[in-house]
Amino acid sequence: MGINKERINLITKQLNDGRMSIYLDYSKGKKRIRESLHLYLLPETSNRNVSKNKKTLREAQAVKQEREKELMFFENGIIIEKPESKKLLVEIIDSYKQELADMGSHSTVKNVNVVRKAVIQFKGENIKIGDIDEAYCRGFIEFIRTGYKTRCGKALSMNSAEAFIYLFSACLNKAVKEGIINKSPLYYIKISDSIKRQSVPKTFLDKDEIKLLMGTQCPVISRPQVKQAFLFSCFCGLSFKDIQTLHWKDIKTEDGQYTVAQHLRSNRVPLSRMAMRWLPEVANKRGLVYKGLPGFVRIGQILKQWAEEAGITQNMTFNVARNTFVYLMLTTGSDLATVSNILGIKKISEIRKYATMAGYVSKTHDQVFDYLSNL
Repeated sequence: MGINKERINLITKQLNDGRMSIYLDYSKGKKRIRESLHLYLLPETSNRNVSKNKKTLREAQAVKQEREKELMFFENGIIIEKPESKKLLVEIIDSYKQELADMGSHSTVKNVNVVRKAVIQFKGENIKIGDIDEAYCRGFIEFIRTGYKTRCGKALSMNSAEAFIYLFSACLNKAVKEGIINKSPLYYIKISDSIKRQSVPKTFLDKDEIKLLMGTQCPVISRPQVKQAFLFSCFCGLSFKDIQTLHWKDIKTEDGQYTVAQHLRSNRVPLSRMAMRWLPEVANKRGLVYKGLPGFVRIGQILKQWAEEAGITQNMTFNVARNTFVYLMLTTGSDLATVSNILGIKKISEIRKYATMAGYVSKTHDQVFDYLSNL
């Protein structure tokens, strides 16, 4: 029984650097496979690149023909030993790492490098992908959980250990997707039973804590701007540095909407009625908004005293104020993309931090803005 050769297609994907990555796309049984060949077509800006592309396409066609033979054997029930199953596990990891690099996921690439180091420390670098079984995976999970040490000689946190195991799983899944192994041995293991996530301390103020602060006088009476600045940050998300350097000219209005400049991220943040409430009442709106604001160390001492006076155990910093603004946004229905856009956040690591916070937000309690309107 022959096969229709067009069932195995060569497809390409545009990369950020202008190259085109070549893939094989086909079905094997009920499984859809997209296999990266790690071959790349160059922009044809020169005769040399045109010549290289012709050679690359010939290599891709050769791999395609080999897969066609394998598919024909598979459909006729002929079992052949796959040389790919003799690939080293570290080769699969390197392949996955390259795939991530092609997509621009550089932070994840760094984490995959950790997985590679851990694999080598665990059983060496000569372990074949075909020899990976459930026992190996259970042993590797235990090694990641208790045996692997960072460059500083410290054990991994459970959150990091869990993340690295899931990256290890992604490498095995890649081998499955490319037809190198039939099923990931991690399929039979419930990772969450082996590694328990650590609870993350709350890093924002909830609505009741905000109310307590609003009703509590700042203990250093000569520093009323500390309370004003902190609560202003809670309702607009400005950092301590931006609060320190905030000038009246940075606050503008257009069509009745007030906005404030966020200099560290070169964008403007909309100001709510509640945020406007915590601007100082002055006749001459020139110069700094919060004049006489103490330095970082002294302001930390004042915030600590203020929290104690209000009966709040949460650590008080301007980072907490900024996080509180995110909490208020998420609680009132804003999605993470909107929050990131308002705050001018582009780094994936920062967005993930706020995505974690979103998990703390209860979806059943009263809407915060309804609560704020009654303050």
